[in-house]
Amino acid sequence: MALPDITQKILDEADRRVKEIQNDTAEEVAEIERETREKKDALKHDYDQALERDKDHLRRQARSHAEQAKKRAVETSKRQHIDRVFTEVTERLAKLPRDAYQALITSLLQELPSGTRGTLYAPATRIAETDKALATAGIRDLSLEEDVSMTGGFRITGASADYDYSFERLVEDARDEHELTVAQTLFPTT
Repeated sequence: MALPDITQKILDEADRRVKEIQNDTAEEVAEIERETREKKDALKHDYDQALERDKDHLRRQARSHAEQAKKRAVETSKRQHIDRVFTEVTERLAKLPRDAYQALITSLLQELPSGTRGTLYAPATRIAETDKALATAGIRDLSLEEDVSMTGGFRITGASADYDYSFERLVEDARDEHELTVAQTLFPTT
């Protein structure tokens, strides 16, 4: 075999080998690209699912917070309505006509222990009715003084005990006992 033939044979073999390596490399590159695409697609799929889960969780959380805020707003509104009822009761008691006011004060004075002594404080606008109630109840051991801060009822300060029959206090005590009934009346459950 002549040198040019041998050289040509070596060149042909090298070209064949280069093409074989290029084909193998192209196949390996294609396989790597395919695997990379699959991994990328799988990661994207996992990321999308995680993102959807997170969005769903945040939606549920937002709904829950909104429902809680709504419940708080409803409860606050209910509380304000109940407060208004008891405030209105106090105001109506303070605005009773003279005779009714005097009769109420007389009945409250009759609840006091006999022999109660001290100073009875009454609203400045209701001194006359309170004085008549004291006489009707037969109580002579209490001195009567004005209290401009009171809207109705009376307070007694004595040597042995203090009594608070102010309308605010009486309604507050009644509230403890009747608040549930008022709430059920105002807001019946269906």
